[in-house]
Amino acid sequence: MADEPQTTPPTGDEPGAGPGHETGQSNDPTLHQLAERVDRLAGMFEKFMEGGGQPAEPDRSVIKGEVREAVREIQARDRAKEEKAAEEQSIKEQIGEIKAKLEQAPQEYRRVTQAMGWNRP
Repeated sequence: MADEPQTTPPTGDEPGAGPGHETGQSNDPTLHQLAERVDRLAGMFEKFMEGGGQPAEPDRSVIKGEVREAVREIQARDRAKEEKAAEEQSIKEQIGEIKAKLEQAPQEYRRVTQAMGWNRP
């Protein structure tokens, strides 16, 4: 115990002392997340080095849930594409029908034109 040097915490009078300096604490959430990840990785590495072998597999129900969610998202995208294509096809068909109606000659009322005498040259 006599060999260990004694350290004193920074008092704030020293240069570089303050929040986040030398204590490893900071209010930055990304730094906190990064520190958690590093700690988790270090723990996983220690387990692996102790002979834990392969890391434990995640729960199968979690994997199934994630796969099902991904499949639903893909199916929803496919359905949306199909609906959009069907809508565009319907619009094109309607435009074609309108053009065909415009190209047809107007209906002639034969009885009226004959009675009025308009059909004679």
